[in-house]
Amino acid sequence: MPIDVLARASPAANLALVGTVLVDTGGGVSDNADRVERFLAGRPVELIALTHGHLDHAGGAAELRDRLGAPIALHRADLATLARDAARLHQPLTPFTVDRVLEDGDTLPGGIEVVGVPSQTPGHVAYWVPAERTVLTGDLLQRDDVAWLPPDDGVIDAAIAAIGRLAALRPVRGIPGHGPDVTDVPRAVAATIARYEQWREHPDRQAWHAARRIAAGRLSLEDPRPDLAGATELLAAVPMLADFGAVLGLGAGALAAEVLRQLVGSGALGDDGGPLVTRFPHEPAA
Repeated sequence: MPIDVLARASPAANLALVGTVLVDTGGGVSDNADRVERFLAGRPVELIALTHGHLDHAGGAAELRDRLGAPIALHRADLATLARDAARLHQPLTPFTVDRVLEDGDTLPGGIEVVGVPSQTPGHVAYWVPAERTVLTGDLLQRDDVAWLPPDDGVIDAAIAAIGRLAALRPVRGIPGHGPDVTDVPRAVAATIARYEQWREHPDRQAWHAARRIAAGRLSLEDPRPDLAGATELLAAVPMLADFGAVLGLGAGALAAEVLRQLVGSGALGDDGGPLVTRFPHEPAA
């Protein structure tokens, strides 16, 4: 089965056309649907299948359904995530109705199998293409990084179990939502599990990792970029970041200021006293 990948940068995620199934839709930029239509180049889409309900993966779903005439599929456990996490992350996710509610073990057109892998969201899924021994992993498995996890009870254990479930498929290729293909799947699995086990012992590391990722993604939605004071105010109002601040014993404003200090210090953001400069790979928001 043909698998064609469109690599994207923040605030969008990678997406793929697997046969006639479009996996994820990108989002967060004004010309998102145009970019996806150029990628499709007139190829038919029978179904839009989302890995989970966050803006970078599902933000383009409403407009692309209108343009392509294809129904949207999402796991049952993420139906509530759409509105809940859009609010928790302060992301402008355009509401949409889910046409096909997915369950673990469902089969999509072309024999694609739905694999429930609750982790960053409770309804996160991976899509297994057995004929190609390829798995589309959303945010769960990446080559050079690990997905941030929310500060919810049991989420690390759930993510480790989910990674184990992907490993049991013995894929030869992973197509992640962020970054390049995973070609050495056992190495990526081992590295991800080791990192999550470390977070289980040190919740502060989980919190800082997530706070930096969420802050950078949120700032990439802003055009024009705010200055340092404006960015601090913006991030201090993000409820999910406040949740991580509670883990770290910091107020929302203090966490926002420290995360920005870390991002500037690492070179991910540039600060010359005016609007912040986004130096990590990203797509223009407008």
